[in-house]
Amino acid sequence: MTITLAKNRVDLWLVPIDPNHSDKYSQSEITNTFSERELVRYHKFKVAGKRDEFIASRVLLRHLLTLYTDCNPAHIEAIPDEMGRPYWFSGTEKLTLYFSLSHTKGMVCCTVSNTEKTGCDIEQVRARKYERDLTRKVFSEKEQSFYQSLSTKEQREFFYKSWTLKEAFVKAIGKGLLIPFTSSSFSHMTQLKKWTTIEGKNLGKEGAGNCWHFYTAPAHPDYIFSAATTIPEPVITIHQVTLDGLSLTDKLSSNILSRQTA
Repeated sequence: MTITLAKNRVDLWLVPIDPNHSDKYSQSEITNTFSERELVRYHKFKVAGKRDEFIASRVLLRHLLTLYTDCNPAHIEAIPDEMGRPYWFSGTEKLTLYFSLSHTKGMVCCTVSNTEKTGCDIEQVRARKYERDLTRKVFSEKEQSFYQSLSTKEQREFFYKSWTLKEAFVKAIGKGLLIPFTSSSFSHMTQLKKWTTIEGKNLGKEGAGNCWHFYTAPAHPDYIFSAATTIPEPVITIHQVTLDGLSLTDKLSSNILSRQTA
């Protein structure tokens, strides 16, 4: 059964990755599941953790194709444009269903929407040796001042909250690191699990002309994710699922979703 996605809805999928996740797949399963481009990327990963993230994210994308479209996932490929932003393609035709994908150690996050300008990011909350040095490179002056007023624990939470919001924003625009992180400020984003609206003119020249909506929340004990979109009055639906081989399990509904290969 295909999921019908309302115009103002953003579906966000969270998938934890077990250590050595890639060991659960045989070489034939890898070969039959991935496209030639993906196999090239897969074989370039030398670190097991990064390989696990890549496999989990690609298996999730194929599940989502079966959930939201009538397309055969074997005929669809996620291809990045010249700026590195991926789109779903059926042959040479770009689908009008959009996704944003993010993964970090132990977790994959993906949004699906009908609006191209939607992005997401997820990060593991952990101590960084050069965290304070990074704030000088990515925080606006307003954020720097706010950061300095916080306790050590609050500083770390705000660091990752702001970082993921900025990443989600630049992914939604589609220009990646060409947009300086210091051009946006999220020092007022103190509430979790609530959409906050910001006029594009307050997000630098790249955000101008649009009204932006931001959402941020914790994921599991040690992660923070954020989403950004230009969808008016957005509604977010969060799916926390697990991967078991090529099967996707929705914890909330106990629904087992097995991807069918051609």
